[in-house]
Amino acid sequence: MSPVSRRRFISMAAGATGSAAALSALPDALQQALAAPATTGGGIGDVQHVVVFMQENRAFDHYYGSMKGVRGFADRNAISLPGGRSAFHQPYSNSDGYILPFHMDTATTSAICADAPAMSYPVDTAIWNNGKYDAWNTARTPGLGMGYFKRADLPFYYALADAFTVCDHYFCSTLTQTNPNRLHLFTGSNGLSVGKSAVLDNTEPAAGFTWTTYAERLEAAGISWKIYQQSDNFDDNALAWFANFKNAKPGSALHDKGMATVPDLVTAFRHDIDAGTLPQVSWIIAPASLSEHANYKPAWGEDLSARLLAALAANQDVWSKTAFILNYDENGGFFDHVPPPVPPASSSQGISSVSTAGEISGGKAIGMGPRVPLIVVFSVKFSVLKIWVSPAVGRWSPCRLVSGATVWAAALRGQHGVVAVAAELAAGAGGFPSALGEGRARGLHWWP
Repeated sequence: MSPVSRRRFISMAAGATGSAAALSALPDALQQALAAPATTGGGIGDVQHVVVFMQENRAFDHYYGSMKGVRGFADRNAISLPGGRSAFHQPYSNSDGYILPFHMDTATTSAICADAPAMSYPVDTAIWNNGKYDAWNTARTPGLGMGYFKRADLPFYYALADAFTVCDHYFCSTLTQTNPNRLHLFTGSNGLSVGKSAVLDNTEPAAGFTWTTYAERLEAAGISWKIYQQSDNFDDNALAWFANFKNAKPGSALHDKGMATVPDLVTAFRHDIDAGTLPQVSWIIAPASLSEHANYKPAWGEDLSARLLAALAANQDVWSKTAFILNYDENGGFFDHVPPPVPPASSSQGISSVSTAGEISGGKAIGMGPRVPLIVVFSVKFSVLKIWVSPAVGRWSPCRLVSGATVWAAALRGQHGVVAVAAELAAGAGGFPSALGEGRARGLHWWP
């Protein structure tokens, strides 16, 4: 691992985009942080803070399918559909017999504010269609579900992906909506793997869920943590769906760290950075209009992400010790061409050599779900993520580990901050699903 100097960053950005102009889309503070001399040795032990910022409802192809170097629309290994065409030719009852992905041009149309296509556990499992992945337009009314954005539509996010690590093999945890996927982020389960009923939609019981959250495990382990949220949090704080947090009183750790709100996210985040009180683990919850959920502009979410990262980069010491993870809870009904890894629910789908307990509900697999975007922002490059290909090639490489939301929570313990101990957490949480073995997101060791 080695620190990223400004000169090296410029050369890599130029290699990725054809021009060093990619720098102009990054906040000044971020450029200055990249230009500053390294203050750490570049090892995993330098990570003292992990910030997880999960946004809403966007698919990988929908955001990054047109980006060079990732497994997007230029994928030569895209699966073939039963009719012989590639996965991009999704069947539909029009004159062509299919709909191809199409550009949602934000400069000339209002598509950037389009409503989300239909999504739910029944719809998403129908789209998956036993692995055929051929029902994006027939399992529901397609709407703008095949639409995607380009670099000109998402300039900051493309510059961020050029500068740091974009993962193109990252899947949401379940084949369904927001709540079950956020439950995986905050607890490692949608209930099924811990002996409860599977949560497969956005239902929230009035009394609250009762299994243990990662925040409670961090608290018990003496690891500092906090939720950054405003009063409008789009109901995206999964901790608020649990009985222990619903019943927590002001002054208690669960209330003050997990339920309290701040007037402004960026101001509160910057205050803790400057005061030296940024927790070891933080989750950021955006208000509805900045969440990037369809019918809200992605540009508004880009602006929030840029301001959060600028606040972090303005403090070189904290910046050099912090891993900032930007990911998305689910695809929001938008098309992605890579089928998720799913354990067999019946012998007709295959045979598993390991238990599928906690993986199957009602004769169907609960996940994984479609690919969603993930960017890891950190001041050094990790060889395990294969960011730097070689001096000869001179460009970034995307991370291609099979991963999902729970893997981040499985990396939040250790003397120096962030060390992967997935097996330890699995034992404490009732066991990560294991039907897909080590490559399964919920049990993946992604740190060296």
